[in-house]
Order: sequence, then structure tokens, then C-alpha cells
Amino acid sequence: MDIVERLARSQKITEEIVQTDDYINWLENFTIKNKAFSDDTWLYFPDRISEEDNEQVSKLSNFYEAIENYASANFIYPTPDEFGNHYRVSNNNIGYDIGIMMGQGALFWVSREKITKKNQNSFIDFELIRTNKKTDREDMIRSKLDSLDNFIIDLANEDVPVEAIAKTANRRLQLLMEKK
Repeated sequence: MDIVERLARSQKITEEIVQTDDYINWLENFTIKNKAFSDDTWLYFPDRISEEDNEQVSKLSNFYEAIENYASANFIYPTPDEFGNHYRVSNNNIGYDIGIMMGQGALFWVSREKITKKNQNSFIDFELIRTNKKTDREDMIRSKLDSLDNFIIDLANEDVPVEAIAKTANRRLQLLMEKK
């Protein structure tokens, strides 16, 4: 199989992995015994898990990518950490922290997390991902960004130099990023 076929196959897996509950149900059962793992945990010991579980573990990158695709479309940004990013997803009142660690390569990992009143808002409900449902937050942000876009167009139409618009916007964005 050449690289183009492998990429197309991987993309198809990414699209299909969140269309049903199969993968998240497997993850729920698998994390009962394996509370945290990465896609290379059994790399040197594949005989320590079943062939089916090994195949599912290898799809962790596809699952992460599907979550990332949904999150990006809904203006939900990952939590950065020292070597990568992670998202929190919930299903059946069980939380999962799913991330990527970058180094010489990419390592995908997941850990089962307890959902509490304090952290419950940091999880993306898997049902929203599965149904690809837009969030109210997405609608609000899209509306605000459309207003900003229209305002920029109005400024340009009133002959405000594009360079001045860009400089002002960049300065404001830099200040906001510094506060973060």
C-alpha cells in the first residue's frame, strides 16, 4: 500500500471513528483495567493485549484527530502542555483526557478521568462530536467574528489603510495573548 492509499485509509478511519459509539464503548471497557495508556504502550509487548485491543489502540491517533476536527470547527481549543496538547471528552459520565505528545515523533495517549462539578465544563460531550452538533458557543463566536469581519471591510471601504488596520489588530491581539 503506497503512502497516498495509507493517508486516504487513515482519513476514512478518522471520519468513521466518531460516527458510531463503537470506539468510545471500547475505550470505556478498555480503560477499566488500563486507566492510562499511549499508542506505544504495547509496542514491544503486543502479546500482552488481544489483537483486537491492539488494533483499537493503534486508532488512538484517529480518535484524537476526529476530536480535534470537531473542536476546531466549534472554536474549542486544546489545552497545551509541555510537549503537546490535549482535549477532555466525556461519555456515559466518564471522562477521558486525550492528547498528543510531540518529540522526535508523535505519541497519542489517553487517561480515564473522573468528572466532578468543578471540572465538568472542561469536557466535550462525545454525543456532540458523534452527531457533529454545533454548540451555542460556536454560533456566538461565529456571529462575533462575522461582525469583526464586516467592521474590517467597512474600515477598508472607508479608505483606512490596510496596514493601519493590520497593525492595530496585531497590537491588540498581542496584548491579549500576553494576558493569557
